[in-house]
Amino acid sequence: MRSRASRSSEAPGARGAGLGRTARGALVALLAVLLACTGAAALATEAPAAEGEGAKAGEVVDYAKLLAPDRSGEGVIARTRRETTTYPYIERAQRLIAQGNLPEARKDLDVYLERDPDDLSARFTYGVLASSLGDSHAAVQAMTKVLEGRPGFGPALLYRAVARQKDGDDAGALADYQAAAKSDVLTRADRAEALDSVAQVAVNLHQNDVAPRRSTRSRRSP
Repeated sequence: MRSRASRSSEAPGARGAGLGRTARGALVALLAVLLACTGAAALATEAPAAEGEGAKAGEVVDYAKLLAPDRSGEGVIARTRRETTTYPYIERAQRLIAQGNLPEARKDLDVYLERDPDDLSARFTYGVLASSLGDSHAAVQAMTKVLEGRPGFGPALLYRAVARQKDGDDAGALADYQAAAKSDVLTRADRAEALDSVAQVAVNLHQNDVAPRRSTRSRRSP
């Protein structure tokens, strides 16, 4: 059983800080696939799960697909302008992620999002990347923007909860964990993690009326 300290330093799905070689490789593959969901050419078709991880990578990729922007109403001129101004950055970020150069990939995603701020899929990927680099403040900001565009989106709530917990905001983390656990978008593994985290954080906040009930539900999660 992992301690609260070790769990709070991790992100759901692919773990963030303190990655071993296997987990880091899984994270790099995951980020490459998430970026591919923005419409760029894929560098990877699936992200292999790290040893000991329960959630299937394909399920995680679906999170980004659910946020893919609807470009159906975009005119030819607008599309050409967008593609011209954003094209180099997503592709270069993919290459850098595939090489394991996450800090430089983050810089390209920063520029991309300045030019296409409404791309929630890229924004979600940025939040995952920021979390993996240990920047919980940026992860909270990114996931908050995702939630402004897609209220109640479970995966963003779960990532924001983890980041808030790392920042010491247990009250905010608890609210996000509780909301995430109600989402029908999360994989079973991530929902179980959300429920387990509700119990842990509630105990830290001395909200014992919440903790035992959630802990029981967590143990029953598959």
